[in-house]
Parts: sequence; C-alpha cells; structure tokens
Amino acid sequence: MGNSETVTVETVSGNNCSGEKLKDIELAMEQLEADYEVYAAECTAALRLTLDRIYNLSEAIDRSGNRNPFDRIESRIKTFKSVRGKCKKRECEFTIDSIRENIKDVAGIRIITKYIDEIDLVEDMVKKMPGINIVKIKDYVKEPKKNGYQSLHLDCQVEIYDPYKGSQLIPVEIQLRSKSMNLWATLEHDLKYKNPNPSPEVDAKFLGIAKILREFEEEAIALRDYSENAANNEDARKKLGKSEEKMAELTIAARRIQPMARQKKNQLK
Repeated sequence: MGNSETVTVETVSGNNCSGEKLKDIELAMEQLEADYEVYAAECTAALRLTLDRIYNLSEAIDRSGNRNPFDRIESRIKTFKSVRGKCKKRECEFTIDSIRENIKDVAGIRIITKYIDEIDLVEDMVKKMPGINIVKIKDYVKEPKKNGYQSLHLDCQVEIYDPYKGSQLIPVEIQLRSKSMNLWATLEHDLKYKNPNPSPEVDAKFLGIAKILREFEEEAIALRDYSENAANNEDARKKLGKSEEKMAELTIAARRIQPMARQKKNQLK
C-alpha cells in the first residue's frame, strides 16, 4: 500500500472521521481493494490448479469402475467485503499483508461425499496429490463443534508460478463433509443468517438433529455394505436387520423434532 495509511476495521467504519481524514481513508481503501484483487487472482490460479487435480481424480475413479466417493464439488473465492468481515471478527489489521497472513480460506473448495466413511478416503487421496501440501488439519468430524457442526478442514498450500514473481505458495482451504453434514450446515447457516441470535432452544434442537443425522449416517453405511455384498452373506443380513430397527427409531426421533422446527421457522419469518 506504499505510504498510505494503514487501514483498520475501525477506520473503515468512518467513525470520528471527517474532511481530509475521511478522504485519506477512502483512498487507502481503494488501494487496498486493488491490492486484494491482485491477491484474489493468485488465489484463483491456485484454486483452479487444485480443482483440476480433484476432477481428474474423480474421473479416474469413474474409469476404474469403483464406487466414486465424490458426490459434489463446490468452490469460491472470498469477496473483498467478506474478507473485511472476517478481519473484523478475528480482530486483525485490514491490510493486504494481514490478509495474506491470517485469512487462509480466501480460496475455498468443498468436497461433499456420499457417506461419512468416505471422508477419510478422500483425505488420503488429497494428501497424495502432487503440488498440494497440507499444513493444518481441523477435524470437526471426530470432534464436532459444540453446536453440532461437522466437517474436516484441510489448510493447504498450493504452488503456482508467475513469470514475474516466480513460484509462490498460495493457501487453499479444502472442506470435506458428507451429504447429510452439508444439509445440516446449510440449514443451520440459513437460519443463523436470518436470526444471528437464536434462542438456546433452537441451538439445542440443531444439536439434536446433528446427532440423529450422525446415527443415520452409520446406518446408511450398513445398508450400503449389505447391498454391495452377496445376498447370502449372513453377517450382512444381521447388520441389515439391526440397521432397519435403528432406522425406525431415528424416524420416530425425527418426527418429534419436525413440529418444533416448523414453529421456529415461522417465528423467523
């Protein structure tokens, strides 16, 4: 940003600023946004390289005839406004150097698997991909957050080449979650966006739903394994019988939650 004033989240708000001071802040913001666009372009290059490798991997699995764990692949680059909000939340300086150092998910990829046990399988595949180095793992599958959130976060570094800057390591976050985990996270995010301060009762219900979905995932795996095994496999049949009983219990539990969910949804409208 050259000699321009350091922009913090506080100065961006414009509080206690007027005249020449406010103009300086506006100029600094324009420069910061321009700097961010350059960095976002570098993140986009790293994102594309990573996506190409993931798509190539998925296609190779399809060609092999084996069951493909990839159900859906999503990606995004954080906007300038979104990064500003994250800097504020983390109470870090709103400068390009601070963004590079503290915000590791400007480039983000989400891989959604069909089943929960495929998350570890995909993680192992990512670890073996050339040009992608995992520097940190946050496992919210084995240790879910207090609100019930589950996902595996991989903080990666991806090497890109710029003819003027040379090789650079750019952070890319890869999230791995199952279809039911993604459903839960999507609905929870949607309700929290509409009502940032939900009642403890709503949080408790979401936690209960997360536990029910986790049990459902385990039973779905048993059903999958049964369908993939020979029909005369006695062990598979026993597992299926237990799974059917558990699925009936989960259905009853889900029905108990539905009226409360509908009631809370109407309150948010």
